Parts: sequence; C-alpha cells; structure tokens
Amino acid sequence: MIEATLRQIIDSVSILKEMMGMKMPVRTAYKIARISKEVQNHVDSFTEIRNQLIEKYAERDEGGRIKQDENGNISLERDKIEDFNNTINNALQEQVIINSEQIDIEELMELNFSPNDMLLIEPFIKE
Repeated sequence: MIEATLRQIIDSVSILKEMMGMKMPVRTAYKIARISKEVQNHVDSFTEIRNQLIEKYAERDEGGRIKQDENGNISLERDKIEDFNNTINNALQEQVIINSEQIDIEELMELNFSPNDMLLIEPFIKE
C-alpha cells in the first residue's frame, strides 16, 4: 500500500505515462500498470471535483454560459477566487491510498530517469 498526497499523485502522471511506454521486466511493468491505473482514478475524481467547483465559482455571460477567454481559460468571480483556491489546495493536500506495492529501486536500475523524474515518482519507490 502506498500513501501520497493528491498533489503528489497528480504531479506523477506525466512520468508514469512515460514509464508505461518503457520496456522493463514483467513484474516491474505490472506494478507500474497497477499504480498508473489507481493514479488515474484519483486524477479523474479530482478533475470531477474541480469541474464542480468551476461550475459553482465561474463567471457567466448573459446566456448563463461560463466565460472563457480566447485561450479557453475560465474566469472566476472575483469575490470567489480565494474560496476556489482554498478548496482546491485543501483537496490537493489530502492523503490518498494506492493499493499496490512500491517499486523497489533496484527494479528501475536499467531505466533512465532524471532527478526530477525520480522526485515525481518518489512515493511509489522503496529503497
């Protein structure tokens, strides 16, 4: 079982996706696949919560549609930005459980990672 904050989970998505395309021993690949699947479930739940908050706090045009700029960025009501940010930050600090065993650092010795990559997947690794 792996414990991590939701922020750590979300931050790990990019490197986990990259790892999913790497060749590695079957046992390690299986661990990565299980971790990735559970991480995605947590990311999907967070995205749903975030979308509900956007619905609640977004500025709307005369037709009741959420306002967006030319880049697709959503505008929040000015007096609700702090509440939105606090709610999101609180959610990102929540501890979540990944029902998989950690990856032994030795299992990753044949793969190439940057120090930043290792920081992003640190909750999933045991030394």
